[in-house]
Amino acid sequence: MMQGIALFAGSVALSYALNLIFIRFANKLGAVSAGDPTQQRWATQAKPIVGGISFLITYLVASLVYFSFSAQLPPPEMTPLIISSTLAFTLGLWDD
Repeated sequence: MMQGIALFAGSVALSYALNLIFIRFANKLGAVSAGDPTQQRWATQAKPIVGGISFLITYLVASLVYFSFSAQLPPPEMTPLIISSTLAFTLGLWDD
């Protein structure tokens, strides 16, 4: 039980830290939504568009940590989940 809580807390902290890093460097990387007249956005202010990267990294790191410290191997059902979530992320990144 405590391992699950620690994994959850670590995942939240990692996601938060990665989001802060990406927000800080989004302007330098040119990864903001404002300035492109061909894009329709709901917000009028500039916002970073790379937030999904931190969520994918957190998901993959949490999965690796969980299965590396648990006594059981990842079930075969995890492979399509990881592939499909990575594909969905890639399509979302391409769309932005």
